[in-house]
Amino acid sequence: MSEVKKHDFILAKRTVIIVAYLLLVCIKTVHAILTSKYDEVIIGYLSVLIMYGILVALIYKGNKIANWIMIVLILVSGVGSAFIGIALVPLDQFVVKSFMTLIGLYFIYGGFRMIAFERTGHNGS
Repeated sequence: MSEVKKHDFILAKRTVIIVAYLLLVCIKTVHAILTSKYDEVIIGYLSVLIMYGILVALIYKGNKIANWIMIVLILVSGVGSAFIGIALVPLDQFVVKSFMTLIGLYFIYGGFRMIAFERTGHNGS
């Protein structure tokens, strides 16, 4: 039986963390497109999606600044989601509260994992 090492955990890999974050941004963009009455909101979300695509391309080319920008964005998003889940979603919406809190905690964990990858020089893939 093979041992599962701490760094082999699939959700702790840098690529999975970034893809999960981009998936969340894509879901927000699709929601904005389907529900917004204002073109400015749709254009804003599409611009952010394009910016994230460029940022990810730069990360995989080895750009350190792009990597640190993504780390900060993931951490801020994680703290925001966890705060919304814990403090702002009412207790009678338990599923939404739990989901927001777990997503926030995952992105906080992912941000700190990416900091660890950056500090050790490990690519985390």
